[in-house]
Amino acid sequence: MLRENLSMRERVSLVKREERLSIRRQCELLDVRRSRVYYKGKGESEENRKLMELILEKFEEDPTYGVRRMTAYLRRLGYVVNHKRVERLMRVLGIRGVCPGRRTTRTDKEFKPENLMKRFKIRGPNDVWFMDISYVRVGRGFGYVAAVVDGYSRKVLALKVSNRMSGEICFEAVDEAVRKYGVPKVLHSDRGTQFTSRRFRVYLEERGIRSSFGERGFRDNILVERFWRTYKYECLYLREVRDLKDVKEVTKEWVKYYNGSRLHQALGYRTPDEVYYGGRVEVFTKSC
Repeated sequence: MLRENLSMRERVSLVKREERLSIRRQCELLDVRRSRVYYKGKGESEENRKLMELILEKFEEDPTYGVRRMTAYLRRLGYVVNHKRVERLMRVLGIRGVCPGRRTTRTDKEFKPENLMKRFKIRGPNDVWFMDISYVRVGRGFGYVAAVVDGYSRKVLALKVSNRMSGEICFEAVDEAVRKYGVPKVLHSDRGTQFTSRRFRVYLEERGIRSSFGERGFRDNILVERFWRTYKYECLYLREVRDLKDVKEVTKEWVKYYNGSRLHQALGYRTPDEVYYGGRVEVFTKSC
C-alpha cells in the first residue's frame, strides 16, 4: 500500500545500505530495480555549469526572463544553445520566469454553454451582470482580480483580489454582489472553468439566475474587458502598488470614485450610481 502512494524517486530514496535488510530485498519490497539504486549521475558538464551561472545571474537581475528570452540572451553572449537545453537547466536550478499563464480561460469540455446575449435586450439595472477575472502585475509577481459589473449602468458591484486564480474568488465576488444589490436576471461571463463548473452553475440556479457564456473572442464580454482597461490604466498604473494589500486598498477607494464620481460618455456623461439608482438610458447588448 505504501509503495502505491509513492513516486519512483521517493521509493529509491527509501533504500538504505545500512538497513538490516539487504538492498536486493528492499528493492523487491519497494518494487524498485536495483540499477536505479546503484546508478550515479555524472553531473553537469563544465559548459552547462557556466550556463547555469549565467542563467541564475540574469534571473536575479530580471526574474521575468522565461525559457525563450533566456535562450536569446545566451545566444547574444555567443553560446550555441536551444530552448530545450535552457529549459532543462532552469528546471535543474528550480527557477521559472515570473509571468501569468498563457490562458486564463479554460473551458469545461463536458458542459455545453449557451450565449443568451444574442437575443437579450438590456432594459434596466440588474437585467444582466457581466463577470470576468483578470491578472494584475504586483511587484515581481501577479495577482488576480474578479469583477462583477452591471450591464445597464456600468456600476461595479463587486471587485475581489486574490493571489491565485481559483473559483473561490469568483464565488466571493458574486456572493457579495447578490447580498448588496439583489439578484440579476442573467449573469454573463466567458467560458472559463471558474464559471462553467457545476458548483458555480448550481449556485446561480438556486438563486434563479440564468447563466450566459460568451463565445470565442471578447466581443460578447467587451463591457467588462473595457472596464479592465480603465481599472488598470486609471487606477493601478497611476499608483505604486508593492503587494496585494496595496492593490486591495487602492482598489477599494478607486471603485468608490468610479461608481460615484467618474463620468461615462456611454451613459450621457453621468456616473454609474446615477444611472443605477435613478435615470434610465438606452443600453443594448450590441453597443456594450
